[in-house]
Amino acid sequence: MSTRNVYQSAGIASSTAWMFGYGTGYIGGILVLPSFSHHFHLHPHDRAGVQSLIISIWLLGAFFGVLCAQPVCARLGRRRCLVVCAAIYTAGVVFQLLSVTEPESSVTVNLIIFELGRLLSGAGVGVGTLVAPLYITEISLPWQRGMLHASWQVAMQIAALVGFWGTYVSNGLFPDTSDWQWTVPVLLQVLPGIILLVGGIALLPESPIWLAEQQQVETAIKTHAWLHHGDNHDITAATYSSPDATSQEEVVFYRSISDRKQHATSSKQQNHLRALFRPLVRKRLVRGIVLMALMTLSGTNALNFFAPVIFMSAGFTATGASLLLTGLFGLVKLAAALSFMLYFVRVRGHRFWISVSAAACAASLLVLAFCVKTFEHRSGKVEPASITYGATACLMVFVFAFFFGIGHGPIAWSFCAEVFPADVSTLCCTVTTCSQWLFQTVNAVATPFLLAGAGWRTWLLFSAVNAITLGWCYVYLPETRGVALGRAMDEVFKDELGGLSSRVAAKAGRVVVVVQDEERAIPTEETSLLAEDRSER
Repeated sequence: MSTRNVYQSAGIASSTAWMFGYGTGYIGGILVLPSFSHHFHLHPHDRAGVQSLIISIWLLGAFFGVLCAQPVCARLGRRRCLVVCAAIYTAGVVFQLLSVTEPESSVTVNLIIFELGRLLSGAGVGVGTLVAPLYITEISLPWQRGMLHASWQVAMQIAALVGFWGTYVSNGLFPDTSDWQWTVPVLLQVLPGIILLVGGIALLPESPIWLAEQQQVETAIKTHAWLHHGDNHDITAATYSSPDATSQEEVVFYRSISDRKQHATSSKQQNHLRALFRPLVRKRLVRGIVLMALMTLSGTNALNFFAPVIFMSAGFTATGASLLLTGLFGLVKLAAALSFMLYFVRVRGHRFWISVSAAACAASLLVLAFCVKTFEHRSGKVEPASITYGATACLMVFVFAFFFGIGHGPIAWSFCAEVFPADVSTLCCTVTTCSQWLFQTVNAVATPFLLAGAGWRTWLLFSAVNAITLGWCYVYLPETRGVALGRAMDEVFKDELGGLSSRVAAKAGRVVVVVQDEERAIPTEETSLLAEDRSER
């Protein structure tokens, strides 16, 4: 079995992670650049409000981008939705750069154009965060899924690292009076947009699961074969009907697209919004929303967007020093993402790593709060003790970044992309992704004022959220690592779909299906998934 094509497709789709990661990485740096404040005539007394607006409008754009992407993703397909994502994002970058061409006297116009560009690029990122995890889930086999989702996180952290260090280098290369100092980091945003736009048009296949939902089962099988067999993809549907000619993973795949086709047919006769309130669909949806909310409110966004400001508050007041520490922060996040992809995801389940992550994040933020409190009370005096507390505060930021990267960060997105029933997966992912962006927007608006008003107590609040996450995950979060899509995932949640209880078990070479509490044992060697499909027709 070849993996080149599926990895290539997942890599192109992961350009959306580059958009997301770079957007969070560079903006905190340019907000403290002297050239940025000079260009937009920002004064110290109104800087917090402008910082909040510039960041929150990007997040608001992402929120509405997810809402607008849902019908495109569901009706036109995942590939076309990725192309739309790239086009909107690239247009937003162009608008941000247009703000430099306005006369210097038109400060208000400059800011409006820049914020419009931020809104559009945020919308593109929002579209990407909905469709890319879903696309990666649908093109991969169960044993590939965890690693490919982790690679999406790795791409995000690499891009954030480029954003952190790109701003640092730009600060050193250009004088404080030059607009190039802040426009070069903005310009670099366009690269992942172009890669996704070209790759989406020329190279990406459509999701085979979406094709099956559209009744294009033969095309879905050929696409799946191309993804997983490479040059030997001339495989007909008959291959999948023979258990001797294919792998167990591919039988699971065909069963999942067969389920998808069945659900697509039945869903035409029901209200999709009403389907969200089926008891055990609602159960999954609530868990996805809560998991996204807890991830967002853990403190990671406060550190992502305002890391330079935080390092300055810890005593590293020089712009270069705070940007250097922000670059190290990005390195730690990348190390965490790589560690999760290459090791942690393979040795223990999702519940374990979220629990470890939440506990470590709660403890590190508690120590950070104590250090910042002590430092604040010293009124900025440079003493050996002050240096110790400042260094400890920075260390706690790095500890938080690492443990967040092996828990909350990758697992929340993976969970929401894989657990929902086939007929409502796009709609459910829209709801969970929108909730993530909504909480991010609230967080971004509130954090500058919390840091200015509540000071060290801000980190106590975030520490408490992580403590809540630890208890909630222990009680309510099921284990989904390595579970196949469709009936096997239904079994994890003991779901009921349209009167069919999805309890499927393998017993002595038989597939046992329970329909309305009646067991029917079907010998595996006589099971033809294509025959099921033909009999339905």
